[in-house]
Amino acid sequence: MRNTARASLDRQLRYEQALAGCSKNLLSAVSGTVEQYKVLNLALEQLRGGARTSRAYIFRNILEEGQVTYMGMHAEVCAPAIPPQIDNPNNQKFPWSELPVEMFRMLEANNSFGGPVRRAFTSTPGLVEIFLNQEQPLLSILCLPIFMDDRWWGFVGFDDCQIEREWDEQEILMLRTAAEMIGNTLQRWQAEDRLQNTLEQLEQRVQERTIEYAQANAELRYEINERQILQKELEERLEIEMIMASISARLLSSTELRIAIQETMADLGRVVLAKRVAFIRLDEDTEDKIEDIIEWHVADLMPLTNDEIRRMIYLYPEFLHQMNARQTVYVADLAELPEAFEIEKLQLSKREIRSLLLVPVFMDDHLVGSISFTNMELPRSKVLTNIRSVEVIAGMLASTLRRDEILNVLEEKVSERTRQLSAFFDMAMLAGEAKQLADFMQPALVKVMEVIACEAAAIHLFDDEQQILKLIAHYGIPNDYLAQIESFPVDGPVISRIKSDEIWDGLSNNLAALSEFNFPDFCYAAHTSLRAKGNIQGLLSCYRIADMPFTVYQQVFLNAIGEQLGLAVENYRLRIKAERSATIQERQRLARELHDAVSQSLYSLTLYARSGRDALAAGDQAKLYNSLEELEINSLVALKEMRLLLYQLRSLALEERGLAQAIESRFNLVERRSGIQANIIMDESVKLAENVEQELFLLITEALNNALKHAQADQVFVKLQKEDGLIVVEIQDNGSGFDPLQVKGGMGLLNMQDRAAALGGQIEITNQKDRGTRIRLEIPHGLAFEEGEGYYE
Repeated sequence: MRNTARASLDRQLRYEQALAGCSKNLLSAVSGTVEQYKVLNLALEQLRGGARTSRAYIFRNILEEGQVTYMGMHAEVCAPAIPPQIDNPNNQKFPWSELPVEMFRMLEANNSFGGPVRRAFTSTPGLVEIFLNQEQPLLSILCLPIFMDDRWWGFVGFDDCQIEREWDEQEILMLRTAAEMIGNTLQRWQAEDRLQNTLEQLEQRVQERTIEYAQANAELRYEINERQILQKELEERLEIEMIMASISARLLSSTELRIAIQETMADLGRVVLAKRVAFIRLDEDTEDKIEDIIEWHVADLMPLTNDEIRRMIYLYPEFLHQMNARQTVYVADLAELPEAFEIEKLQLSKREIRSLLLVPVFMDDHLVGSISFTNMELPRSKVLTNIRSVEVIAGMLASTLRRDEILNVLEEKVSERTRQLSAFFDMAMLAGEAKQLADFMQPALVKVMEVIACEAAAIHLFDDEQQILKLIAHYGIPNDYLAQIESFPVDGPVISRIKSDEIWDGLSNNLAALSEFNFPDFCYAAHTSLRAKGNIQGLLSCYRIADMPFTVYQQVFLNAIGEQLGLAVENYRLRIKAERSATIQERQRLARELHDAVSQSLYSLTLYARSGRDALAAGDQAKLYNSLEELEINSLVALKEMRLLLYQLRSLALEERGLAQAIESRFNLVERRSGIQANIIMDESVKLAENVEQELFLLITEALNNALKHAQADQVFVKLQKEDGLIVVEIQDNGSGFDPLQVKGGMGLLNMQDRAAALGGQIEITNQKDRGTRIRLEIPHGLAFEEGEGYYE
């Protein structure tokens, strides 16, 4: 809807800009026919660009024996690659008899004509074939009449050679406005030409009759009087056109619509010299049928009241009937009203209204208001001439009201969508931060209530093992009803309804399948299931006191919230299962470690103790010394194993201490208590991402475990620094080393290689028998930044 509304607004703005450009060009001062044609072409190009057509042109009617029998092209502009037709001799004098009769009749009756060529020229199939088979086929056409002095002068046309185009009412209204402007300009030029001719003739006659001044005095006065009349008409027409251009620009650009309409009413008062002008906005849904009144009046009059406007509009049935038929009501003199208007005549007389003009304002084929003029001081002929201009302004006003309505609806939808997206974001944050479901569900429930404007809500979670719904969060539910929804078994119809994956929206007391949820205090309720990957997790219920059902947008929002809450519940339950599973696996691993390492070491101690006792009994001092020595060595090994297991049980918080502090803690708890000299060298300018630090810590501890268990080392150190665009980590000991070819498994070598690959780095293991082991890991520098530049993510 927002894209459609925005496209409609863009098109309306394009047309109104084209109208403004056209008006600006037509108001240009010109002298001579050449400049007039140049201005016409510039104005046509503005309209062609705004309407996005292939060609725009003007045809004038050619009369023979007082009858319109031919038409001739007067001006033309074309899009690139579209050949002009104005030089074609046929277009300079083309008989109307070869065109559809309906085209002539509609234009002569001041109506538009056009549409796809196949349909518009059905009665003249020969022309259809010519139009469709020419080099640039003519697919659609729109013609709008031009009237001068209430006579049909010709028409403005628009061709589309790209698509078969349907012209909607809004486009026709805009282009009809342009046709009015062009007709007014042609009439003004005609008056200017007549005036110029009169001036030239006058000057010539003055020169010829200087000697015969006495005889020519009467004729000279006549010529002067005619010139003054023409000049006054020209000035009045120019003033009206300037007023229309000003109104068009104001309605197009103004953000304060009410002020713009009020200023427009004042301008329209100048057009017909009315004592009062009012725009009356009608609304069938309001009690008095009047939504708003925006008026202008002369200083000595009082503002209209709603009662007066209501009487003016609704106590005059004949006037209202005419306006609903899109007819302008003009009463120049109350005495001329027929007997059918006796009610109207009486009411108007009471209000001292001598003349009345009502111009209807339509929007989407509905009468939405009228522009009312009272007590016009212009002569009837002048008012009739200017009515067409007022009707054009009424069309502009309707377009402005429609634009304002679309913008208001769009802003409301955007605001509602923003609140919904904000709610989704807030709930996602709450779900990630909450440790317990209740910590997340209660604030999430309040957020849902704010978005869909309900007074109470509840969330139940489904226990698949016990087949019950259990209340976990609620807000606004009366205490008298909490007991009945605290926890209850779910029978067949209810669980079937919950698993139907739909929203139930209706009167609360009509939900027979969920009788436990029927609360007399509420008029409407909406229920939706909480679900994740097809599994039902629970039920969300929302209640509204007002007699107002939930909208389609609110139901869509509830449906999406049901999925999000369901996923949050599913993730929480999976996390609990994962934590339990991880705890069990860790216990099993520690049990294996105790069995494989410590238990074997303790068993060895018993063997060496028994051997020493036998040596003591036999008096073998050498064997006794050897047994005691082995007993000491194996005791130290068992002590190291126990300290390592105790360290693993403590599980250092790497994210709180950082990599260097975590390794230092490891040294203090394990290596240094085992009599091993341990040191760390770390470049403090290196800042690593959390996931990189975690992988490095696990890799380093794997290497340290190997040195502790297998190398019999008494020195070990860890170093981390930058070298030539790399992050380099080294772990080195002075132990016994090992032969990589003889290692069949264990020692964590595969784990270290996997972790190095996960970091995008390479690992190298160098060792010599009885001379220690060095492990070197190289990681691309892209995994870290210099200090002060932030962290790699």
